[in-house]
Amino acid sequence: MIRGTLFNTRNSCLRMPFMQWISAEPDSPFINQPIFGTHGLVEYYPGTTNLIISVPHGGEMKPPFLPDRVKVPVEVTDDELKTNKETQDDDTNHRITTAADIFTQEIAKIMVKEYNIITGQKPYLIMANLHRSKLDPNRPILQAAQGNGVCELVYKEYHEFIRIAKKEVPVPGLVIDLHGQNHHQNSIEIGYLFKKSELNNLDYMSTVPSIKNLLERTKISTPEMLYGDKSLGSLFEGAGYNAVPSPRQHYPGKDKYYKGGYITQTHGSSEEGGIDAIQLELPAEIRHEGGEGQREAFSKDLAKILAKFIELYY
Repeated sequence: MIRGTLFNTRNSCLRMPFMQWISAEPDSPFINQPIFGTHGLVEYYPGTTNLIISVPHGGEMKPPFLPDRVKVPVEVTDDELKTNKETQDDDTNHRITTAADIFTQEIAKIMVKEYNIITGQKPYLIMANLHRSKLDPNRPILQAAQGNGVCELVYKEYHEFIRIAKKEVPVPGLVIDLHGQNHHQNSIEIGYLFKKSELNNLDYMSTVPSIKNLLERTKISTPEMLYGDKSLGSLFEGAGYNAVPSPRQHYPGKDKYYKGGYITQTHGSSEEGGIDAIQLELPAEIRHEGGEGQREAFSKDLAKILAKFIELYY
């Protein structure tokens, strides 16, 4: 099945005719037809509501003529190495990671369809089809593409699709950046940009969160929004899924925790605007270790949880 037509280009190095032959999302009344970036390496499903879903690490395509991203060794002192180990979950922008977040695309598509069934509205959906070993849209462009022209083009298209969606959605709106982690804590890590140490110390002043607009609009305190009875973490826990922060676990403690990466930093409201962003790190136990049945059930529950969160605050 042809997923999309190739864009015309004058640059012969970008002509990859076989790249159009990848599996397409079947026609469905629950999700709009996609718009494709160059050679289908990014796909964008326009929506009808103020919810945008970003899935940067679920792609599987590994064109052999695109170079693999490489980890660049950095010389550090012993003190710097100790600090890096203590804060390694905090800043990932300069970290080169090449493993995919498997099944995040599948979860996103089921969730978007279920969201439409529940609400009658269609979230926007942006997905990178290029494997993370080739491109990482959740990094600054230097670390994301490492100077490769095709990968830089795809990177720019990914972020432009998010910007297009943000311009179309009614304000206020929300970007959910969907990821997967293998921390084996069976817990969904909800990232608002607060560092692990800040959450542990109940310090909500040192970092401007990616939900700044939400907090200012609602006048709800940061602790209440992060782990109160109507927090996103509470909605996950109420549906039977461990989450942090949440009423059960206000802060990570000694657990591993991702605070939110480049997409959450760039497309949220920490600097300006009426569009917030939240990073969701889904554990392996949900994505694949529990099997297809559990993954599908979670995807549908995720739609209900996000629909309720939007109803409460957007």
